[in-house]
Amino acid sequence: MLVFSCLESFFYALNNSLINIKTGANDKGGTMTIHMFGAYFGLAASYFFNNKKSIGHKLNNSNYLSDLCSFCGTVFLYLYWPSFNACTHFYGS
Repeated sequence: MLVFSCLESFFYALNNSLINIKTGANDKGGTMTIHMFGAYFGLAASYFFNNKKSIGHKLNNSNYLSDLCSFCGTVFLYLYWPSFNACTHFYGS
C-alpha cells in the first residue's frame, strides 16, 4: 500500500501539472482535478488488481442498498458541487 500511495501521489502531481499546462484551467480548490483523478485512478487500480476468479461470483454483485447509496451520493454531488466550487471562487483565495 505504501508503494501504491507513492505512485498515486506521483501520478496525481503529473496529471495536475499537465492539466494546468495544457488547458490553463483555474481550479481554485483543486476539487475537480483531484476527484476526477481519484475516480479514474480507482477504476484503473481495480481493473489491475482484479481477481479473475471473482468475475461472476454470487457475492460479487451489487444489491439494492449499495445501488441506492451510490445513487443518493451521485445526486448529492450533482446538486451541491457547483455551489461548493462557486464559494471558493467568490470568497476563497
